Amino acid sequence: MSSFLMRTSIVFLVLLTVSAANADVEQRLRDAETAFTELKQQEAHLLSPRNFKKAKSNLEQAQKNFKLGRNEKASKYLYSAEHAIEAANNVISEARKTLKTAFKARSDADIVRVTYNAPRQFVGADKKFIASLSTFENGKVDKAEETALASEKLYREAELIAIKVIITGTADTMIQVAKKNKSGKFAPSTLKLAMDFEREAEASLDINRYDRENAQLLADEAYYYAAYSNYVSLWARRLRKQHDGYEQTWLSIDEHLTRIGREVNFKAEFNEGLGPPTEGIIEAISKLYARNEKLEADNVVLRGLLDKSQSELAVLNEKMRTELEAALAELERWKAEYGSLKGEFMSEMERKKLEEEIRLEQEQRMKRFRELLTDEEALILIDGRDIIIRLIGLQFASGIHEIPLETYDLLRRTIVALEEYPDKMIVIGGHTDALGKTGSNQLLSERRSRSVHNYLLSNSQKLDPQNISSVGYGESRPIATNETKEGRGQNRRLEIVMKNVVRSVR
Repeated sequence: MSSFLMRTSIVFLVLLTVSAANADVEQRLRDAETAFTELKQQEAHLLSPRNFKKAKSNLEQAQKNFKLGRNEKASKYLYSAEHAIEAANNVISEARKTLKTAFKARSDADIVRVTYNAPRQFVGADKKFIASLSTFENGKVDKAEETALASEKLYREAELIAIKVIITGTADTMIQVAKKNKSGKFAPSTLKLAMDFEREAEASLDINRYDRENAQLLADEAYYYAAYSNYVSLWARRLRKQHDGYEQTWLSIDEHLTRIGREVNFKAEFNEGLGPPTEGIIEAISKLYARNEKLEADNVVLRGLLDKSQSELAVLNEKMRTELEAALAELERWKAEYGSLKGEFMSEMERKKLEEEIRLEQEQRMKRFRELLTDEEALILIDGRDIIIRLIGLQFASGIHEIPLETYDLLRRTIVALEEYPDKMIVIGGHTDALGKTGSNQLLSERRSRSVHNYLLSNSQKLDPQNISSVGYGESRPIATNETKEGRGQNRRLEIVMKNVVRSVR
């Protein structure tokens, strides 16, 4: 072998070795970046702060040195980052097992939005929780468990406060409005009733915070009486300023009783107070009841006469039955002729051919949908002639109607699927779980469906705005139980219905 060829071979081998080393470091770097992203999604900055910080720092140094071509130095930093990520994952896994009741309390508190409904209590609980995680990461398990237990208690207290705000917040707001309008002076008994019902609702939640139906009924009563006392107070304050205020109050009562009396043919007079007209209206109503009973008795008599007439008609019916049977026989003959003609126009083979054509068309359509949307992103359903796209990959945060950035790609692919049928009517339906008030859930579902509606039209060149509508169903159409977190997650969904897409044989 010549000297030139030998040198060329050595250079080639060196280049191959360097290229292989670069590829190895590059692959490890990509794997570490993916693992670090997953670590962030697990809130590792809270659950294992020391290891998270170490992993972040070393990964950044590895990326920097790799870009500068310092593979050996990048590999060393990468090694440290990999070990820190592994250590963080181990700490998080063990922490979730050892401190699981504290994690559960934190999750339950998050469901009722304690950061909004009980912010001060949540800050104290979270401070304890983060401290317990830091202690756990340092290997002081007993101390971590003690601190986590304290945070769990604070989370539960914050959760209860948040639930009370959710259940009684509207009633409490109305009570404060009533107090501001001096209901304590002008309608004290009614205001006291409202406050008593609010206290009963809170006491019910103290006993069982998850039995919210009874507490909600009590809170609704509190709101009613608070609104009533506020109305009475505003009425009294307004009339107090008038020289004939008391007279206007009586005249208003008289007007309503007069209207009631008029409906039962009684003239109400109030020169002796409310008692006589009230008794007169009651007596008039009693007479109406008596008259109604007489009418019912007369009706029994009329029914007897009707029965007699029906027996007489039976004789005529027998005669008509023979004629009817003859007519039915003629009708059957016509049906047979019609069936024969129908068979000539559409044979069984033609019907099956059409069914097979529709089936193949449907398979191609579903295959196209599956190329655009995976099973984890969307559930494709057929309902009669409609196709329903249930976007299970689109999950709104609790109480939020803005579309998450990470679902934009899913919606863009959904647009591609919808644009294949630009002339079809499309209905975007928003659904919520049953947490919170029905009215709030209805408004939230409308906003969510409207957000998706606007996104589709803003990002499509083919879809006709006149063919697309949005509707919010609130909590009225659940597909799973609202008693569990998983069930509520399924009920919080976004569905796109494509109308009259599926062909029919008939």
